[in-house]
Amino acid sequence: MNNRQARKTGRTILVCGFVFVVLNQFLLGALMIGVGLLFSLLLGRCPHCGKTLFTLSDRATNCPKCHGRL
Repeated sequence: MNNRQARKTGRTILVCGFVFVVLNQFLLGALMIGVGLLFSLLLGRCPHCGKTLFTLSDRATNCPKCHGRL
């Protein structure tokens, strides 16, 4: 799984967690939010410098820190 797929998957899990919180399933929602954040923060990193790319757009092609190709 590359970093773009990891960021998309993590964000999807995060959004699903927020939906569960809104639907009064707080424990399940909180668990999904935690898993989504961990997934995005741990696996969605630049392969060159290791910077977390959580806030970076899915369409980005270069790392903002080292300018390496994603």
